[in-house]
Amino acid sequence: MYGNIIIEDMIKDGKISKEVYKKLLSFESVIRSDCIITGGHFMLRGDQKLGLNDGTKLSLQVATELFSKLVNKKKNIKLGMLINNIGSTCDLNICYTSSSSKFIFPEEYTKMLKENNLELNDLLIFWEKHLRNRGKKEFIKRVRKIDNIEENEEGWWLKEKTGKNFILTRRALKDPYGTPACPLIMAAYALEQERKGFKSSLNYWYVDSDNFENIPNHFMIEKGYEVAKMFDVKIKVMNVYFTKDKVITNF
Repeated sequence: MYGNIIIEDMIKDGKISKEVYKKLLSFESVIRSDCIITGGHFMLRGDQKLGLNDGTKLSLQVATELFSKLVNKKKNIKLGMLINNIGSTCDLNICYTSSSSKFIFPEEYTKMLKENNLELNDLLIFWEKHLRNRGKKEFIKRVRKIDNIEENEEGWWLKEKTGKNFILTRRALKDPYGTPACPLIMAAYALEQERKGFKSSLNYWYVDSDNFENIPNHFMIEKGYEVAKMFDVKIKVMNVYFTKDKVITNF
């Protein structure tokens, strides 16, 4: 099977440890009904090249394996994926860029789905451009009501008791609220998952050095969850971050 071959080759070539793979599959026990399992996150670059690598493929493979195992055992279990298409105009399965070229769903990912008797329609795709817009709307509604969000010449910031500040929006010309940064986009991701009826999510993120283009700083993902909770989100977001030899979770 295609997915299993990828994993076997990764372990053989030292690109991932067998212990990491087993650990990634061990989170079955935390999944309850009304849960979405996500993996495979990548960036769609302006030249239409896809930011795929062994780690992103593994994250989708693991998510797909767990979903296939639990879909008939738990109520309202769904498989999902976040695609970074910032700067594109998107439909469900195809992105149209300013040059009118089309984005076709990665063949490698399609093979993984088919191995588990799944089609593209079985995958719930979240587009970052939509989340950016959603995050902006939610931010505008709440910004004046939250004490630890402050403005300076660079934009709007989340100020923590530790003294650290995290940018939520960057100053934009003629826009007093600016352009959403990663934490605000990730907050909207949680809001969207909740809006679609999920009470929890299990999200696999590959964060090793060869994936910095897709995820330069996984702490911003966690800050997004903090912002979502400030926005009164109730969904439990379980993030699994992994490298070639380590697994870290927020639960």
